[in-house]
Amino acid sequence: MENETYKHTQMGWTTSIAVFVPLLICLGAIFTVPDEVAEVRNVLIAVAVILAIVLLLFFTLTVRVNATHIQVAFGPGLIRRTITRADIESIEAVRNKWWYGFGIRYVPSGGWMFNTSGLDAVQLVFKNGKRFRIGTDDPEGLVTALRN
Repeated sequence: MENETYKHTQMGWTTSIAVFVPLLICLGAIFTVPDEVAEVRNVLIAVAVILAIVLLLFFTLTVRVNATHIQVAFGPGLIRRTITRADIESIEAVRNKWWYGFGIRYVPSGGWMFNTSGLDAVQLVFKNGKRFRIGTDDPEGLVTALRN
């Protein structure tokens, strides 16, 4: 994204720990499973690979803002959303309920949310009435960047 006026990357500690601990358990189990039950080892390897991919994809959430767009991207950027600022009607810092969770979620208050850690977010309401929440540990900074 060119001419960024705001860029912030949040480490997803909650998400990372929730995935890393089972990954370590799987890796430890892979090396302790007896050769007689190789099928179990294969399942553990598959689970470990899936957990490693999830960890890689969701360990951070980066928000970039320029004059015309907002880009929200998890991890290395394979999963991202680009929003045209002209489509936004209102911007508000909000606090998510703990049960809204992390990752990519449809939230009960309406709309989608990208969140990697914490309960703070910025809610965007679009001119078409749809909503989108961006989880962030810098809600004030993001709101300020979006209102300028």
